[in-house]
Amino acid sequence: MKQKFDAFKLITDKIVSMIESGKLTKWAMPWDQVLGADRNLDNRLYNGANWLILGFTRMGMGFTSAQWGSYKAITDKGGTIKKGEKGSLICYWNWIKRPHDPPQYDHDGKELEKSIGFLKGYNVFNLDQTEGLDHLRPAKNGDRKLDPIHEADKLIGTWEGKPEVKHGGDSACYSPSKDVVQMPMMDQFHSSEDYYKTLFHELAHSTGHASRLDRLEKTGFGTDPYAKEELIAELGSAFLCAVAGISEERLDEKSAAYMQHWAAKLKKDKKLFVHAASAANKAAGMVSEAYVTERDEAEGDHFTVELVKHGNLIL
Repeated sequence: MKQKFDAFKLITDKIVSMIESGKLTKWAMPWDQVLGADRNLDNRLYNGANWLILGFTRMGMGFTSAQWGSYKAITDKGGTIKKGEKGSLICYWNWIKRPHDPPQYDHDGKELEKSIGFLKGYNVFNLDQTEGLDHLRPAKNGDRKLDPIHEADKLIGTWEGKPEVKHGGDSACYSPSKDVVQMPMMDQFHSSEDYYKTLFHELAHSTGHASRLDRLEKTGFGTDPYAKEELIAELGSAFLCAVAGISEERLDEKSAAYMQHWAAKLKKDKKLFVHAASAANKAAGMVSEAYVTERDEAEGDHFTVELVKHGNLIL
């Protein structure tokens, strides 16, 4: 019996070969960051714990601005806070002078005081939570105009039950708690292919949601389950690029370079990549099943990808 052509396995083998060659360059982010570090409305950078707090809050909430302001700062600049918006608590050190107990004096007999530090907190609001302050947003760098890829948009559009996709900011991520994919704007990417490759990566993550394939585990960055999930998403992205007809050598090399980042995990668990490829096959199948069915019916199945429905895998 003749074995069916399996494009997914072909891509997997190719990427494994690239990783094992040891000739890949370091993975580089395929989009430009335009927001910069978190700062107040006068462009003064936050530091210490506030930098971490606001950075994670911005990513978690999907804010498209890295600028923040207190209620007073916002109103002083002519803006208002949108109804129902909640602030993010940050803190700063303040100091007060108190006499020593027992008293201490200098050589001239003047009583000395000591400085006592204490933390104070206040709420700030992201520029996205305000109105009337759009003129404070930084201008975009460059005027890159990228053309959408019709087949990739069609593939995504045929997937019923997909997560919401939002655009804006510097982060590409998937939030399981909100079931939302957050993407930078398309014109921040270096190419249209880079945009869709990144979007497919996040959509592959979203297939692990409890309402879909129920694959995602609560785990910390750098752990084996985290590494495996990143491999699944990146392989799933490579598979979906192939289905949409936008796979090319440059994108395959980028996938391999990204997955090489997890090489230490691969060496510890030889089966990790095999399991990740199986799961990526399921993920890509879920995202593209309707698209492939519709295309094959229209074109007479001239390009067959072995899409496997929820478990019957060919690897």
